[in-house]
Amino acid sequence: MKKNKGQALLPLLFLSTIALTLGVMIVSLVISNLKENLTFKEGIKGYFLTEAALENGLLQLLRNPHYTGEVLQLEGASCIITVNGNLILSRCDTSKVIRKIQARVEFVNGRMEVSNIEEIP
Repeated sequence: MKKNKGQALLPLLFLSTIALTLGVMIVSLVISNLKENLTFKEGIKGYFLTEAALENGLLQLLRNPHYTGEVLQLEGASCIITVNGNLILSRCDTSKVIRKIQARVEFVNGRMEVSNIEEIP
């Protein structure tokens, strides 16, 4: 009887180790997924803020053809709008992502025409 005293402890210890390992793996996977979702959401937010800054720059350029750009603070993001010739660039930094969008602008017969709006790396 004394020889069988610790036999139940070994399988219990083995199963506990497996359960703990699986638990740690699941928690790690959940945390990784949450971080990925936050980064994705931050990227989407950054894109829309950059687009809003570009639209602001286009409106300012329409009102004043000598507009050269400005720095805006939008929802915690720092956005820089620059006008260089017929290109207008909007760059926003949300502290986690940086997004840039540029557009080509031309004035034809007193009307502003916007073309080639694209995100750039």
